[in-house]
Amino acid sequence: MEVVSEDYVQTLLSMGFPNEGEIRRALKIGKNDLNEALSILTNDHPTSSFDTLDDIEMKDVNPSNDHGSTAVNDLPVYGPPPPPTYEEAVSARIHEDSVVSFRSQYKKAMVMSADGP
Repeated sequence: MEVVSEDYVQTLLSMGFPNEGEIRRALKIGKNDLNEALSILTNDHPTSSFDTLDDIEMKDVNPSNDHGSTAVNDLPVYGPPPPPTYEEAVSARIHEDSVVSFRSQYKKAMVMSADGP
């Protein structure tokens, strides 16, 4: 098994790739070539049938649950967060409207109390 360069791992982590396991896997697939690993991590690398994940020992880089299989929640998520659900959006809007309503009522009350009885 090929040893992965720790300097390259740290370089890729500092570039913003969050999953060290994926970085190590990409370096193994790319034969410890930083440019190849970067291509793999950014999906710019054309993989051939001779260079598949089955050819690489993944025991030390694959997170697993108690049953030995990868949990879906352990996989990294890239890109922007998903949009809010309908319920979250409506709830936020109702909350926002109630805050605006409270502020306007408070201002009216302050104006009325400043004018005097």
